[in-house]
Amino acid sequence: MKVTAIRELDDQGLLALEKQLRRNLFDWHFRTARDKTHLLREYRRDIARVLTIATERGLKVSKNFKKDKKESSES
Repeated sequence: MKVTAIRELDDQGLLALEKQLRRNLFDWHFRTARDKTHLLREYRRDIARVLTIATERGLKVSKNFKKDKKESSES
């Protein structure tokens, strides 16, 4: 994903994208057919881009996906 496209998102969209990318990365680890290994690098880099932009905007973003997942399931 291009940085310009990420920067155009509003704060809520940015946080939603971050969660979606983390979920994609998490799901990728459990796929049986790992023929698209290039996606692992893309997901990690896209997450890093989103976190960088969120930090620039002063947003609080949890970097611990497992913790976020537990908190949302408890609600």
